[in-house]
Formats: sequence, C-alpha cells, structure tokens
Amino acid sequence: MTKSATPLRIQEQGFSLVEVLFGVMIFMFGMLGVVALLTASVRDNLFSGNLSEATVLASSKLEVLMGSAYTSANLTDTDGDGAAGIDDVGCGPTDTCTAKADGMDANQGKNGIYTVYWNIVVGVPMQHCKQIKVFVLWNSRESSRQISMSGYRTEDI
Repeated sequence: MTKSATPLRIQEQGFSLVEVLFGVMIFMFGMLGVVALLTASVRDNLFSGNLSEATVLASSKLEVLMGSAYTSANLTDTDGDGAAGIDDVGCGPTDTCTAKADGMDANQGKNGIYTVYWNIVVGVPMQHCKQIKVFVLWNSRESSRQISMSGYRTEDI
C-alpha cells in the first residue's frame, strides 16, 4: 500500500478585507440604533422637565390666587366675559386681542419660556364663589404646549 500524497494547505490567518468591512457595517447599524435611542431619551427628558416646571408654576399661581382676598384685584373678571371666557388665553388683559385672560405673568420659570394666564368667573358654581382657571403656555420644539388647573374661592361670610 502506498500512501497517497496529500496536497499542502496554506493555513489562513486573520480576516479578509470584506469580512472586516461587513463587521464594521454591522457595528455601525447597531450604533445608529443607540444614537437614536439616546436622542429620543434626551428629547423626552426635556419635555418631562418642561411639563413638571409648568405644573409647579400653575399650582403655585393657583395657590396664590386661592389665598388672595375674595375682593382682590387679581380675582376680578377684568374683561367681563364671565363663564364664556373661562378658556380664553389668547393674550394678556391689557392687549388688544379678542380672547383675553383676566391676568397674566410673562417670562416665568427658570428659562423664562412660560406665560401664566388666569381667568375668573364670578358666581360659579354658586353665589359667593369664584371659579379660577390657571393656564401655563410655552413653546417646545416649534409647537405650543399648555396645561391648566382650576379651583374655587369662596367668599368669607
């Protein structure tokens, strides 16, 4: 029996350029997903922070108004629109627009991006009671955002 000669094999070491390029391409697709996730996370955290700050501003203003005397100037329906104007927040009480709020504080918050409006309705839901509605408006990523809170102030009799 004769032994058959086996051809010599050259052993491959390392990776070819094509294999490296495919590996880098797969890695980059993975990194794009991570970057998209981080971008969305930053955007959502910014929105949450703005919403939290607006909520604090609205509740603080509502507490101040609720703590004011029943006859306080801040608790008067300055434009006389009553219940029909409770949701009007187009501009402040001294502006010339048609939808006016009864009160306004501009440039509020840590970055001054919030405007706080409030409206008063006298005699709602009953006599010797005033409905107070506070709105906080701000712009976020080229769109307007708004929250509102309501409360009732009764006359001390």
